[in-house]
Amino acid sequence: NQVRTNKVTDPLVIAAMEEVPRELFLPEAKRGVAYVDEDIAVGGGRYAMEPMVIARLMQCAEIAETDVALIIGA
Repeated sequence: NQVRTNKVTDPLVIAAMEEVPRELFLPEAKRGVAYVDEDIAVGGGRYAMEPMVIARLMQCAEIAETDVALIIGA
């Protein structure tokens, strides 16, 4: 995908995205497209944001290894 080529330079963000399988957060029918560079409709009017957007948001948040974060989606 386009994470590294879109100004995502934080090694912790890159490592986290490489380590955590994105398909675990998608319905089984959508797992084959887990790594496309676009939002994925997951049903009920909800979408999984594209990986590059998630990576840039995490980088902007400057989350440290010692931080605990809870992300709540609507």
